[in-house]
Amino acid sequence: MSMSGMPAGALRLAGAVSSGLLLASCFSPLEWHVAAWFALVPLLLIAKHSTPGSAFKWGMLCGLIFWIPALSWLRILSEKGVPAPVAFLAWMLLATYCALYIAVFAMIVSSLCTACGTGNWMRNLALIVAISVIWVGLEYLRSNLASGFPWNTLGVSQALASNQFSVSVCQVAELGGGYAVSALIVLLNAGLTMTVISHCGVSVGRKYKVHPELTFSLICVTAAVMWGASVFARLQRPEPANMTIAIVQPNIAQLEKWDSDFAAPIYNSLIKLTRQSLAYTGVDLIVWPETSVPYPVFCDESIAFMADLLTNGVPILVGSTDDRLMDQGIIYNSSVLMDSSGKPLQIYNKQHLAPFGEYAPLSSLFSNFVARVAPEGWLGLTPGNRTVVFSLVKRPELCFAPLICFEDAFPGLARDAVRAGARLLIDQTNDAWFDVSSGARQHLSHCIFRCIENRVPAVRAANTGVSCFIDRAGRIPEDGILKQLTASSLPVTATIPSRDMPLTFYTRHGDSVFAFPCAVIAVLCFVLALMRTWWLRFKARWGNYAQNPAGPNS
Repeated sequence: MSMSGMPAGALRLAGAVSSGLLLASCFSPLEWHVAAWFALVPLLLIAKHSTPGSAFKWGMLCGLIFWIPALSWLRILSEKGVPAPVAFLAWMLLATYCALYIAVFAMIVSSLCTACGTGNWMRNLALIVAISVIWVGLEYLRSNLASGFPWNTLGVSQALASNQFSVSVCQVAELGGGYAVSALIVLLNAGLTMTVISHCGVSVGRKYKVHPELTFSLICVTAAVMWGASVFARLQRPEPANMTIAIVQPNIAQLEKWDSDFAAPIYNSLIKLTRQSLAYTGVDLIVWPETSVPYPVFCDESIAFMADLLTNGVPILVGSTDDRLMDQGIIYNSSVLMDSSGKPLQIYNKQHLAPFGEYAPLSSLFSNFVARVAPEGWLGLTPGNRTVVFSLVKRPELCFAPLICFEDAFPGLARDAVRAGARLLIDQTNDAWFDVSSGARQHLSHCIFRCIENRVPAVRAANTGVSCFIDRAGRIPEDGILKQLTASSLPVTATIPSRDMPLTFYTRHGDSVFAFPCAVIAVLCFVLALMRTWWLRFKARWGNYAQNPAGPNS
């Protein structure tokens, strides 16, 4: 198939736009999960028929069309105390950064197709695997480089799907994390692409043989789905619940959280919802969201306010800042377990802070600028340095670990908690930043994968939503979720695995077996693609010079 001239340019443009839009549609708000399984086909075809440099440009366009709408919830920062131009700039810069990885992916694929060719089915099988490995490697790099941004990896697009196919395929995260699901999706995309390439230029009516490339991809995906379906069926067998948790969702507007004028209404709302929770039968723990109290939980105001609630003997997991070391410049975003004595039993300090939301990179150089553009509620927070596993005094066998805000998007933090003995994950988050935008549900989808990877349930307590319970298979019961932007409480019963629960392959090995080696391969392929491109350019220029050393006008 020739793609030269203006028609070819139009085809490339249409392909890049199509792939970008299809990728964006996989995630909230559209959540067209099936699109992920063919979204990359247009981009892969462009890469096959383009030079590496041209493929990079088209991949960049595709990435921007994907990431700009996918991250559109960032524009809401302009309503949360951030100047509108700064919020827009942050949105565009982050989208551009994420798009770079798709551009690099297209460039590497183009180089591989040029170097290996696509005329031999055995080479094509190797290319299919290589394309999948490269995508996963780049996802891993994006998730870990610098501060890391593991948002909307391709596998996560299946997390909120209700169809049995997607539910089953997600279960392979137990083996290779969410990256394993991404690999399967890209594998089928690559198989479809090779099939299209094989059909191009073949006359209509010709009898076709079985295409090994598509057959190979379908076999891999089918095997994963069948295995996942059997695991899911096993996990759905009824088990007696051994813990009841009450989730409190106060629904406090972001601009009110840090305004002292609203402190009394916030306390009153927490009192009302907590007393409502105490009325539920057999509650073992009450969970409040991230930074739920107007003043740090160690202040006299908060201690006095909580005294009456704690006399019922039910501990409360409170989200709060910890400013006891403020004179040393240390303030934590913390999760604090309070008992009937009114004293903190255990404290976890958030380890992975949000850049520009909880700390500002290079703030010492740009402190004045940061102060002007920081979102409402921003503090110069200090990261914690360890995972903490909590247990209840009356139920010491029930061990859980808090994750704060978008920490549930980082697989390593949840994995560390489970390896340390946690058998329940509790994500305390604000999410008032997102309101009812797509950001809240995108955030939720990542927590689902943490449950599947480690085979432990999770509870999410959000200020405005989404507050819910997630089981070990990554499913949310119909009665286990609260409506967004409502002040309410929700009792959930859970089966918490025992401390001697066998750890999953992913919990034991993490990304060292699959995703990290893929990242190494992706970096090597990128370097080789650059070297090959530079060498071909040098060779062409040297050849022209050798033929006509005096120049074109000689």
